[in-house]
Order: sequence, then C-alpha cells, then structure tokens
Amino acid sequence: MRIECGSTRERKIRSTLLFVFVAACGLWFAFDGWIKYPKENLEGFRKELPVEEREQVADVLPYP
Repeated sequence: MRIECGSTRERKIRSTLLFVFVAACGLWFAFDGWIKYPKENLEGFRKELPVEEREQVADVLPYP
C-alpha cells in the first residue's frame, strides 16, 4: 500500500507569494537597469556640458 500526500494549501499560498515577490523585484530591477539609470546618467552628462555642445552630443549618444 502506497501513501501519497499532496501539497497543503498553506504551502501553495507561500510558494505563490514568493514567486510573485521575486518576479516583481526582477521586473523592477530590470526597469532600473535598462531604462531609468541610463536616462538619468545621460541627463546628468548633458547638464555638465556647455550649452553649445549639448546638441552635438544628442546625435552621438544612443539614449534619448
């Protein structure tokens, strides 16, 4: 005779919550790394340039 036991409801809820938390953190970090920080770095770089050089750099740098 074989005895099998499935996952409890508590274990399923904890696993689901952990997955949602990890996925949300991953999306947030991806947004920061690929969109937010490059844009902020470019804006800071442009602010340090003299006004006449800002338009020339806009064509060279890949970020908006």
